[in-house]
Amino acid sequence: MNNSNFPTTLEELNSYFELVVPYLSANAARLVIDAANITNLNTLFDATTPTPNTPVNWQDTWTLYNNKKVTRTTAVKDLIRDPETGLEKKMKDQLMLIYNDIPKTKWNAADRETLHRKTGAHDANPTPTHAPEKAPGLSVDKNEHLVTTLRFTNPDTPHSHAKPEGVISVEVYEFIVQNPVPPPPPAPGGGAGQPPLQAAAPPLSSFTHIGSTGHFLFRATHADTDEGKKVFYYVKYKTQRGQMSPPSEVKSAIII
Repeated sequence: MNNSNFPTTLEELNSYFELVVPYLSANAARLVIDAANITNLNTLFDATTPTPNTPVNWQDTWTLYNNKKVTRTTAVKDLIRDPETGLEKKMKDQLMLIYNDIPKTKWNAADRETLHRKTGAHDANPTPTHAPEKAPGLSVDKNEHLVTTLRFTNPDTPHSHAKPEGVISVEVYEFIVQNPVPPPPPAPGGGAGQPPLQAAAPPLSSFTHIGSTGHFLFRATHADTDEGKKVFYYVKYKTQRGQMSPPSEVKSAIII
């Protein structure tokens, strides 16, 4: 096995890590993974960061890196991409250590498909994955100062956090209206005014891809200069083979 089996873009690599770390942890006993190796992998992936904005794990560093408007500094880029000490290299090296240590007899078809590994005679006939026919359900879970938290649901199992079969991530798209939403005009006599006309949702082609996640929540962060502006979102499912679902309904919020 070699590193060529890993996704090539950082966005896809993040989705891959979000899928395989919990998968390996849940199947560690069956795959005979050394306890120290799986502990080291989880530490690299999501160990508690002692000081805000000084991340020592992949998840916190990726959150900073993914917000290119505010927190993608040169230092954060180096934490991810440094060819000798970056978290991308450390995560890949730790995964390769685990993959190479799993006995060949322990791999099954689901392992090979999920982990993108080629290990045996069944490689020529991988489990087929089809593009999802339904979009994720999308809602604004929480709206805080310069942070909008989105929630995703599987339309077939809306009370579960599980994604559809074959889906590796939810891809998130954003559009920010550049003019802040004006306050309601005063009504005659000093009463409450009528709500202002709200900006209509733009065409989907105007949205920008801002990130992906393997979880059911996504935190979208904003710059100070975006406060008061209206923001729109839509999302899509993405499979292990890069196939995309139809887009979700568009949802909006005011950046506060």
